[in-house]
Amino acid sequence: KRIRFYSHSGGEIIIRMVDSEFTYSYEYQGISPKLVHTPLTDNCYLTLTQAMSMGFGGNPYGPAGTGKTESIKALGYLFGRQVLVFNCDEGIDIKSLTRILIGLARCGAWGCFDEFNRLEDSTLSMISTRIHPIQEAIKNKETSFVLENQKVRNLSSQNIISYVKHYLGNYLIWLF
Repeated sequence: KRIRFYSHSGGEIIIRMVDSEFTYSYEYQGISPKLVHTPLTDNCYLTLTQAMSMGFGGNPYGPAGTGKTESIKALGYLFGRQVLVFNCDEGIDIKSLTRILIGLARCGAWGCFDEFNRLEDSTLSMISTRIHPIQEAIKNKETSFVLENQKVRNLSSQNIISYVKHYLGNYLIWLF
């Protein structure tokens, strides 16, 4: 149940966890901050890697300050991926989120949408229509997808939502 790295001839590094397999991305981010590994961290990694192998993102859930965002960032560092964290609030609209999703797909970065539950209900309901084409492109290993009448080259970005429990706002959540 641990992440393992394998070097193949030709210089390619393969990352494996259980039956999931990924290619290392070589996006050097410097020395990553140290994260205390617990059984919960390993379970988070296992759940996220299994979801990503099926073309989905993830939705770590729990109280504030328990390491959801830091675990996602640490996993991204292990994969050689840039992880961009976006703190969501009521001021973020669907146009902003669409631009963020297109940018993530174009550069191949992972997106962590922290406190996603704070978005307006109308934004939450519309974002699934933006995520679906990206998710389908990842699942089908396609090189591009169409979003907002734009053909976007996909570099295998992943989107991960971080949901904080006990916030007195929206409680509508879903996995993608």
